[in-house]
Amino acid sequence: MPLTESKVLLREDSQLLMIGVENSYADDATPGPVQAILGEDVDVTVERKTEQSNESRGFLGAGSTATIHSHVNVSLTVKLGGSKDGTATTPPPYNDLYLGCSLAGVVEADRVAYNIVGKGKSLSIYYMIEDELHKIVGCIGDAEFVLGTDAMPRLKLTLKGLYLTPGTGTRPDPADIDYTGWGNPLAPNSKNIQRVEYFGHKLRMSELTLKMGVGLVYANVAYQEFVDGPTREGSVSITFIADDLATINFYELADRNASSELNYQLGDMATNVGHVFGLNIPNLQIKDIKKTFKDKIKYFQLDCAIVPLTANSDFNFFHA
Repeated sequence: MPLTESKVLLREDSQLLMIGVENSYADDATPGPVQAILGEDVDVTVERKTEQSNESRGFLGAGSTATIHSHVNVSLTVKLGGSKDGTATTPPPYNDLYLGCSLAGVVEADRVAYNIVGKGKSLSIYYMIEDELHKIVGCIGDAEFVLGTDAMPRLKLTLKGLYLTPGTGTRPDPADIDYTGWGNPLAPNSKNIQRVEYFGHKLRMSELTLKMGVGLVYANVAYQEFVDGPTREGSVSITFIADDLATINFYELADRNASSELNYQLGDMATNVGHVFGLNIPNLQIKDIKKTFKDKIKYFQLDCAIVPLTANSDFNFFHA
C-alpha cells in the first residue's frame, strides 16, 4: 500500500541547537543561526508529571491519564576550545552556556576570567530536527568540566527549562550557520598541560573531573512556573600516579580530611594565546582515597569536596 501521508524523514544528523540569553526570565530570546551551538551527545527530553485515575469501573482496563505539568531536560557536551578569534581576551563561542550556569566572565588584560555569580542568566533553547521546532525557555544549567588526559577537554551541561508544545519552524539556511569560531582545544598531553598542583605538589594526573553540583528544581505553583538552582555542592575526582609516601602521604592527608588549593592549566600563556584554560579551586577537601593499578602502575583516586570559604568562591577559571 503506497504511503499517502508524510514522506519526510527526520534525520538525527539534522539536529540543530540554538541558544540565546534571555532579557528576563522565560522571555523568549529567539536565538538564530549565528547562535548555533556545536554540541555533542545532545539530548532533549520532556519530563511529565501525570496522574492515572483509579476508579472502580466494573471491568478490566487502564484508567485514564491526565498530565498535570511538564518541563524539559536538556543535556549536551561541547569541547573546551579557545576564543572565537584566537585572541586572549575574547570569550569562547559557548560563552552563553556559562552564563546559564551562573558563571560570568570579566575581560582582563590577558584573559577572560570567570567566577560564580549569585544569580545567573536564563537561556532560551531552540532545538530543531529538520523543520520540527522545540522552543524551551527559562533554562537554568549545571556544568561539569572533564579535563583528563585520555580525551579532549570537554564541558558537559545539564539544563532544565519550561515546556512549550513543539511545532513547525523555519529552518535556517545552512549558509547562515557558521561554526568558524569553534576549534579543537589543545590536546591534554605532557607537553601542553602546564600545571596540576594540589597541596603544593605536582600531580602526574590522568583524570580530573569537576562537577559544579547545582541542584536544579522545577516548580509549577499558583501564578508561577520556573526552574531554579537552590543548592550547590561542588565535587572533584582526580586520578594520578602515586608517589612514594616519603614524598607526600596522601593516606595521611585523607585520614584528616585535609584541604588545600588545586590549580590546573592547559596551555602556555606565551605560545598558546587564545587557547589557554586555567582552573583554580581555593579550598578542596579530600573525602576519600582509593588505590588502583593501570598498566601495572599504582594510581591514587581522590574524591574531594569543594568547600567555599566565602560566598561564590567555589572555583574560578579563565580562558586566555
